[in-house]
Amino acid sequence: MLDRSDIVRAEHLGAALAVWEHCLGSAQFIFGEASGDPVADRIQEALLDAGAQGLTRTQIRNLLGKHESGDRIARALNQLTMHEVAKCERRSSGGRDVEIWFATEATKATEVWHTDPA
Repeated sequence: MLDRSDIVRAEHLGAALAVWEHCLGSAQFIFGEASGDPVADRIQEALLDAGAQGLTRTQIRNLLGKHESGDRIARALNQLTMHEVAKCERRSSGGRDVEIWFATEATKATEVWHTDPA
């Protein structure tokens, strides 16, 4: 709009994405990363800490002290997947496939708001 172009080009989409990411980052800085779901928030934090190694479903369950049901964990992981802050890879282990969960690049881009400012 500012360059008075009649055509939407890649640089316009990039600029719009940058504005959106800035707004998202600002909201996360002001309100925190909390999604309103403490289980999803704890998993997301752990996925960021795990980095490229990721976490298995068993590790996630252990992280939560084995106090959450499989259904509750599945709902939290589904929420994280829907918001594109986590992704799952299935890997063959010779028996039942293993789920490995990772923070997405979108989450890593806003990782600065996960650190304690103190």
